[in-house]
Amino acid sequence: MNVKGTVRLLEFAVTATLKHVYHASTLLTVTTTDEHGRLSEDWQDVASFDKLTFNAGYPLSKHIGEQLCRQAAERGIPTKTFRHPAIGGDSRTGRCDYLTNHVLLRWLAYMKLGCMPDMAAPMVLIPVDRCAQISLEVFFNSRASNDVYNVTHANGGMDQTIIGIAEELGIHVEPVSFSEFVEKLKKEDDNSPLAHFKQTYQDDEEVVIQDFEGNPALHVLQKYVEDSSNFFVSRKIPQLVPNYDGLKLEATEVVMRRDIRFLKESGVFEKFGIVSSLS
Repeated sequence: MNVKGTVRLLEFAVTATLKHVYHASTLLTVTTTDEHGRLSEDWQDVASFDKLTFNAGYPLSKHIGEQLCRQAAERGIPTKTFRHPAIGGDSRTGRCDYLTNHVLLRWLAYMKLGCMPDMAAPMVLIPVDRCAQISLEVFFNSRASNDVYNVTHANGGMDQTIIGIAEELGIHVEPVSFSEFVEKLKKEDDNSPLAHFKQTYQDDEEVVIQDFEGNPALHVLQKYVEDSSNFFVSRKIPQLVPNYDGLKLEATEVVMRRDIRFLKESGVFEKFGIVSSLS
């Protein structure tokens, strides 16, 4: 879908009247940092994912899409590529469509199973309306070149932040080895909304560890651990969005807490069988 869909949209863009293309990519395509220790905001090398095998289908397909858009831009097709972060619910209420949001489903899985993989996972989360506002301001900006842009901000966080937020709601989430997490996940009923995670996480732990050790993007994680304050900063977008600093881009933890509270208050916890000790 991601590769063939991109090809067909680019073909459509050059049919009859030339059309502008908004390409939605992901920060997961970035495997390098720049000279300032920031997540790179340049096109990635075409061979970036050659050594990555575990759970690589999605980022690899988006990486190929970026390469297609890069070629299109070089050939004069007006296309801009936006690397989206994790996207949360509405900035005012946290309202979200959790069944189509992988990140929210993953958090629900952690809380239902009472555990999560203990591997460090940096992330930046932006409300869906803020993400749309920022990227569209750049897309329609006449000064913006046909380039790639990281839609992000400095207030990133870690996936493991869910542990403390869940605890506030009376739900214990324990960090465990990847293999222990998978074993618990396998016991989930096939009719459960979380069943598709079985396929995603069924690789053996040794394969996962070996793959991460050989992954050229591993140093990116190390850079974040060394200095998280500068890691997710975009160098391009603030130059094109005058009110970028005034958009109230809250820290990832704040957005995460609002989204999870919405899920609890709207009855989603009950649907998933998530039981709080505070109930």
